[in-house]
Amino acid sequence: MYKVRYVYKKYKVTSTPKVTNYSPSQCLQPAKNCQSTSSTVKTLATYITKPVVYNVTTNLTNNSCTTQSPSAETDTCSTATCSTSSSLDSGLAAGSSETIDSPQVSYTLVTKTLSTYEKAEAIFNWARDKLEYSFYYNTRKGALGTLTSGSGNCCDLSHAIVAMARSIGIPARYVYGSCKFSSGTMGHVWAQLYVNGKWYCADASNNMNSFGVIRNWNTNSWTLKGIYKELPF
Repeated sequence: MYKVRYVYKKYKVTSTPKVTNYSPSQCLQPAKNCQSTSSTVKTLATYITKPVVYNVTTNLTNNSCTTQSPSAETDTCSTATCSTSSSLDSGLAAGSSETIDSPQVSYTLVTKTLSTYEKAEAIFNWARDKLEYSFYYNTRKGALGTLTSGSGNCCDLSHAIVAMARSIGIPARYVYGSCKFSSGTMGHVWAQLYVNGKWYCADASNNMNSFGVIRNWNTNSWTLKGIYKELPF
């Protein structure tokens, strides 16, 4: 069952914002309520986007090879012997591997570094799945407060995504628009992350959404109110 997250009908903006299409380089800098230089934010973002470890098992009798599901710790067993990969050095360099041989089975740990797109997607998925939506107007917690409390409105959820992305070198910005939901047209804020020459929408306000895809409001009928490197409200 999807968790329903509501947005509020208006923001307290004192003047009509100027729409500025900020460049990626302008969207890497620290900003108000976006604590991308915080060690807490960077540590979390680094953890979310850490390399994936694959456990590859090779049967030396018939030369068959099986790749286990990606995991930081994987136990691989056979009738001949059993090896626990968590006992091995988990700090292998990207693209490197280490092999342990037994009379019948060979175990190999292969570390794969995530691409920039995969890192951006991982940050969005974490924010969407781990942070709860909470109703209130405008910014109240900022990125750090949202991450530590585990909840925020669409402004603060966007702060969290933007801060984590910027902390690991992925350009990120804010979009403010008047969007048509099933319950009516309302003001709304979401993040955009710049990957491979393209801005991808990252709207964590509803878990129907995925990285680059918005499903909880009509993307064919909305009004752009502002694009920001620093959210003004």
